[in-house]
Amino acid sequence: MRNIILDLNKRPGALGSLDFHALYVGLTRVEFRDDIRILPCHDDENFKHLLNLKPKPNLREWLNSVSRL
Repeated sequence: MRNIILDLNKRPGALGSLDFHALYVGLTRVEFRDDIRILPCHDDENFKHLLNLKPKPNLREWLNSVSRL
Protein backbone atom coordinates (compact mmCIF):
# COMPACT_ATOMS: atom_id res chain seq x y z
CA MET A 1 0.00 0.00 0.00
CA ARG A 2 1.18 3.49 -0.67
CA ASN A 3 -0.55 5.13 2.31
CA ILE A 4 -2.48 3.97 5.34
CA ILE A 5 -4.69 5.70 7.91
CA LEU A 6 -4.91 4.03 11.32
CA ASP A 7 -7.61 4.62 13.91
CA LEU A 8 -5.98 3.56 17.18
CA ASN A 9 -8.77 4.86 19.40
CA LYS A 10 -10.31 2.36 21.79
CA ARG A 11 -13.70 1.07 20.70
CA PRO A 12 -16.36 -0.08 23.15
CA GLY A 13 -16.93 -3.82 23.37
CA ALA A 14 -14.83 -6.69 22.10
CA LEU A 15 -16.09 -6.57 18.52
CA GLY A 16 -13.86 -4.33 16.46
CA SER A 17 -11.22 -3.97 19.14
CA LEU A 18 -7.68 -3.51 17.96
CA ASP A 19 -5.29 -6.36 18.73
CA PHE A 20 -1.53 -6.67 18.35
CA HIS A 21 -1.75 -8.53 15.05
CA ALA A 22 -4.06 -5.95 13.43
CA LEU A 23 -1.75 -3.14 14.51
CA TYR A 24 1.29 -5.01 13.18
CA VAL A 25 -0.36 -5.59 9.81
CA GLY A 26 -1.36 -1.95 9.55
CA LEU A 27 2.11 -0.67 10.38
CA THR A 28 3.96 -3.06 8.08
CA ARG A 29 1.97 -2.51 4.90
CA VAL A 30 3.67 0.74 3.93
CA GLU A 31 7.24 1.26 2.84
CA PHE A 32 7.95 4.52 4.68
CA ARG A 33 6.74 5.76 8.05
CA ASP A 34 5.78 9.10 6.48
CA ASP A 35 3.07 7.17 4.61
CA ILE A 36 1.23 6.35 7.87
CA ARG A 37 -1.40 8.69 9.28
CA ILE A 38 -2.97 8.15 12.70
CA LEU A 39 -6.36 9.62 13.47
CA PRO A 40 -6.38 12.02 16.45
CA CYS A 41 -6.95 10.67 19.94
CA HIS A 42 -10.51 11.18 21.25
CA ASP A 43 -9.33 11.90 24.80
CA ASP A 44 -6.22 11.73 27.00
CA GLU A 45 -6.90 8.14 28.15
CA ASN A 46 -7.82 6.68 24.78
CA PHE A 47 -4.46 5.36 23.56
CA LYS A 48 -3.53 3.67 26.87
CA HIS A 49 -5.02 0.38 25.66
CA LEU A 50 -2.13 0.15 23.18
CA LEU A 51 0.27 -0.49 26.08
CA ASN A 52 -1.47 -3.82 26.73
CA LEU A 53 -1.14 -5.17 23.18
CA LYS A 54 1.16 -8.17 23.04
CA PRO A 55 1.82 -10.90 20.48
CA LYS A 56 0.60 -14.41 21.22
CA PRO A 57 3.28 -16.81 22.53
CA ASN A 58 3.27 -18.91 19.34
CA LEU A 59 4.18 -15.82 17.29
CA ARG A 60 7.15 -15.12 19.57
CA GLU A 61 8.30 -18.73 19.20
CA TRP A 62 8.02 -18.56 15.41
CA LEU A 63 9.90 -15.23 15.23
CA ASN A 64 12.68 -16.66 17.41
CA SER A 65 13.00 -19.72 15.17
CA VAL A 66 13.13 -17.57 12.01
CA SER A 67 15.80 -15.29 13.47
CA ARG A 68 18.05 -18.33 14.05
CA LEU A 69 18.05 -19.28 10.35
